[in-house]
Amino acid sequence: MTEKFKKGDKVEWETAQGTTIGIIKEKLTSPIDIKGHHVAASEENPQYLVESEKTGKEAAQIIEILHKKQDKYSDDDIAHMKKVISYVHRHSAQKPANDIEHSRWLYSLKNWGHDPLK
Repeated sequence: MTEKFKKGDKVEWETAQGTTIGIIKEKLTSPIDIKGHHVAASEENPQYLVESEKTGKEAAQIIEILHKKQDKYSDDDIAHMKKVISYVHRHSAQKPANDIEHSRWLYSLKNWGHDPLK
């Protein structure tokens, strides 16, 4: 994928509370744990550490293709979307029996841009 975002860029992403606006703090290219949540970033599938403009809280997000129009998707974009869909389907099947709202399962899915509680 073409390098689209850099440190300091203002971006927006979807959360359980709606659209959030923030600033890119860092590009993540290797797996890392942030606040007890595993972030599966890699060189091939980077994520970005972003800081919410409203709350100041940091989170890792996949924001590579948020603002592209569908007819502008590259083959890499489509392959990445298929990978995310596959992960979400697989991970959704592993739903815990209790305390979903505070589970690593929920936070992991949200990390990939999916909120099963919506």
